Amino acid sequence: KTVAALEAGIQSIFTKIGCNTSAISEMLGTTGVTESNIMQYLGVIEQRTNELLQLWKNKNTQQDVPATTGPLAASGTTNINIEPPVIGDDDDSDEESSEDEERPLSRDELKAKTLRGLNKREGQKMSKNAKKKEAKLGKQR
Repeated sequence: KTVAALEAGIQSIFTKIGCNTSAISEMLGTTGVTESNIMQYLGVIEQRTNELLQLWKNKNTQQDVPATTGPLAASGTTNINIEPPVIGDDDDSDEESSEDEERPLSRDELKAKTLRGLNKREGQKMSKNAKKKEAKLGKQR
């Protein structure tokens, strides 16, 4: 009963989306969906559905997108500033280096070490920004 309803539904979808009936007849040698060829019919339905979706996508993108699209700004008119990462020793201090390598850190120790590292990096960023501002002010004078 369930298989018969499934076969009827698959046959209905097959004809509604315009699948090539002659191709499936040549491939399977039968007409109509049966329990033995359901997977082949579903494969053809999937292929036709993908074709229809691709056609729909192409039609909609052609209408929405103008033929000549490019960058909004002319080449060379915008400055790109890339700041490379600071390369250096990330250890906070020499006093902790040998001690930390030999034992695991507690949660509080790990939190404290992380905060020290973040504060150190923030201090480095602030000093870089200050140097940049001084350089800009020097050029303006």
